[in-house]
Amino acid sequence: MEESLKGTSEEELKKNAVISELQAELNKQLRALLAHPLVPEEFKIVFQENL
Repeated sequence: MEESLKGTSEEELKKNAVISELQAELNKQLRALLAHPLVPEEFKIVFQENL
């Protein structure tokens, strides 16, 4: 029983690490998109609130 709980917490840690990496990559790509001169200001305002 104890081993299965340990495995679950390790799995959760791995999942959380992957999620964090993906969030960081998405934020990086969103910042690059918002920096593009052809992106309308309205779009920038809405999405900058989420960074």
